[in-house]
Amino acid sequence: MRDVINGNALEPIVATVELGVPAAAAKKWWLGELARAANESGQDLDALGVGPADVAEVRPLLNEKLGI
Repeated sequence: MRDVINGNALEPIVATVELGVPAAAAKKWWLGELARAANESGQDLDALGVGPADVAEVRPLLNEKLGI
């Protein structure tokens, strides 16, 4: 939970879950891929231009493509 709060990811994770993404998957996206991209670009998560709706839209497409 500390990582979620320190990474300013609580609100986007909650909003992503509210859009139907499982909590574990939402946390993985926001604290994994998106946090890495933010760190590499020296930005905060909210500056990436990616929102909960984007994660909710992309996740099933990737799952389908990967067969998971």
